[in-house]
Amino acid sequence: MITELTKEQEAMLDVYRDRGIAKGFSVEVVPEEEIIEIVHEVNEKILQKKRTPVFVMQSPLAAWKAVNYFTLEKTNPNKITKAQLEKKLKTYKPKESINFIWPYIDGQFSSYYFAFYDYMQEVLNIELIENYEDYKKIQKFGLFYSLDDVTVFGFHSKEINVAFGVLHADGKPAILYPDGFSVWCLHGVHVTKQIAETPADKLPVKLVIDEENAEVRKEIIRKIGIERVLAELDAKERDKDDVYELLELDLQDVNNQPYVYLKMFNPSTSEIHFERVRPNCTSIPEALAYRDGEDEYVKPQVLT
Repeated sequence: MITELTKEQEAMLDVYRDRGIAKGFSVEVVPEEEIIEIVHEVNEKILQKKRTPVFVMQSPLAAWKAVNYFTLEKTNPNKITKAQLEKKLKTYKPKESINFIWPYIDGQFSSYYFAFYDYMQEVLNIELIENYEDYKKIQKFGLFYSLDDVTVFGFHSKEINVAFGVLHADGKPAILYPDGFSVWCLHGVHVTKQIAETPADKLPVKLVIDEENAEVRKEIIRKIGIERVLAELDAKERDKDDVYELLELDLQDVNNQPYVYLKMFNPSTSEIHFERVRPNCTSIPEALAYRDGEDEYVKPQVLT
């Protein structure tokens, strides 16, 4: 029994973590024929099921539409081709819809899982389940739906954009699939195509008011720029002196607190800076104390 890792084994943790991340973000193109063969192996060796017709869809959305079609329409998968299915799905409107279900075999999305068990097997020499090597091949595709008489799965994405350790792309989708299905994110927050792809100077400030989700609102403010937001939304003045101005926006954050900013003028560079401060700051000294991490603001002495 292992009770403690060696220094060498500890050092390998980061290696396998990075391996899992790389697999999860991989956009490697795998031939469809190879993927179909992997699907058959998973059905037979892992799920102990018979071979079924396999439909390779171009995105998670297309895969889920196909699952709905086969489930609700009772279509015989042996009597429809992939081309026919794709044509039908373009205009398919089910009489009822099934709430999206995340499958228990999710391909590339389980890369973290396989990185963990690869470490167990390869570094700690722990014996794993039979057919583990076959099972880990599912990382080559996306969501996997093994129904009674048909198997549907989606390709993984063709483009993934990451920054700051999270999904992020300003001006384009953060995730793009072969059929055009896309996901837009800014700093890890799911946003609309309009917010992500519209240039900052073309985004209407009105979006800040209309957006109900506080995290999305934060990203809109970040992209547009707080100076423009404060100017166009007529921020309320809480306090003011010759150098500073304390401003409040009539908007609520995730904690249902108002956005309060300290506006600072740098006389040496003529630059204006904005810094968000605690919502209950009612005076400039309180805001400066918060900025400096103090309970009470102490004005610096001028040395002569």
